[in-house]
Amino acid sequence: MHPTLPQHDIVLLGMGHTNAHILRMWRMQPIPSARLTCISNYPVATYSGMLPGVLAGLYPPERMEIDLVRLCAAAGARLIVGEVTGLDIPRRELLLADRPPLPFDFLSIGLGSVPGRNGLETDDSLLEVKPMQTFLPRLEERLQLLASAGRLPQGTQPPDTPLRLTIVGGGAGGIEIAFCLPMRVRKVLGEVPLTVTVIPQFILMRTFGWTDTPWAMIVPGLFGSAFGTYLMRQFFRTLPTDLEEAAILDGCTPWQIYWRILLPQTKPAIMVLAVLTWVNVWNDFLWPLVMIQTKSIATLNLGLVWMQGQYVSRWPVLMAASILILLPLLLVYAVAQRSFVRGIATAGFGGR
Repeated sequence: MHPTLPQHDIVLLGMGHTNAHILRMWRMQPIPSARLTCISNYPVATYSGMLPGVLAGLYPPERMEIDLVRLCAAAGARLIVGEVTGLDIPRRELLLADRPPLPFDFLSIGLGSVPGRNGLETDDSLLEVKPMQTFLPRLEERLQLLASAGRLPQGTQPPDTPLRLTIVGGGAGGIEIAFCLPMRVRKVLGEVPLTVTVIPQFILMRTFGWTDTPWAMIVPGLFGSAFGTYLMRQFFRTLPTDLEEAAILDGCTPWQIYWRILLPQTKPAIMVLAVLTWVNVWNDFLWPLVMIQTKSIATLNLGLVWMQGQYVSRWPVLMAASILILLPLLLVYAVAQRSFVRGIATAGFGGR
């Protein structure tokens, strides 16, 4: 038999998480009479969640790379390694830098986020993490340039000032990189004195004039976290679709379906999220340390640290204060214990 030509062209531009998942699903169940084409600037894709571990030396860089050549070959898809210069929507074509335009019937764009420099005055001291495929070579090259320029200590003589590394962004990724980057620097350059500075939501709080005020402690916690979004999404996915379909037949609007039908079903998950958020905010130390300088509005965790003297620590007093700080957590858990346990049990049944 002669193979038939594909009737439809599906193109994945960029190999981010979404397009990588599409490629995985294509391998398990390809669409008949359709051809899948993947376009990437690099023959490998990098899993960003493993970058901190690579910086810390827990595993080699190859462990966080996905071989797109082998993956596309296994999935029966084409891989084009090249740069896209434009998109011709009327003709349904992608314009490439070094080859003819690529036609498509369906296009999925998954390029990921890219840091912007609009309005910033930058120089060669700025090093962007993305593209992540070239971050480690660019980092090592920059460190070697600093060493050759005499910015780092020679022999046993320390420099006038330590090597200063500034991480812009205080999310989970920024914090992980801030913790792991010093180990990578010392692996490349040896034991050099350095300091790492995290610039988190401090800039936003300063813009609103909330630094050293209680609002800096209250407002960020009101907008939730990535974990909360993931937890609620997983719980909503366990709800039967029959509830939503029955509400649509009864004439409910999307907002009424959410407010009257779906949201009341998520009370256990909301209780779990509330308790976990309360524990996280109550135990937080880094954010109050960055934002608060006035002792009268400091959190109890900061006060516990300030109670420790430079030379002498009164351990009985510190232990008593630690117990007092722990009591509100025990009280909240005792009150919400039933709903908390039921929420975890329900989520567990939904994940099976």
